Amino acid sequence: MQRPKEQKTDRKQHGAPMKGLIRDVKVKPGDQVKYSQTLFTVSAMKMEIGVKSKTAGTVKAVLFPAGTFVEAGDLVVLIDPR
Repeated sequence: MQRPKEQKTDRKQHGAPMKGLIRDVKVKPGDQVKYSQTLFTVSAMKMEIGVKSKTAGTVKAVLFPAGTFVEAGDLVVLIDPR
């Protein structure tokens, strides 16, 4: 199955920064988020990286739940900007 990849220039798309396990998803569809709010955390090799929102808006979709292994660049969260 082909997973959608984040388009880095699109502020609505938020992807995994590295290959690893999604440890925590802090948002759900319909949530209002602020610029720079942590959306989810990816863990690999004793490192954890929090992915922050690139825009304020409403969470449109969360493509993978906590506990999912992802590849670098896999699209995880979509946001509708304000």
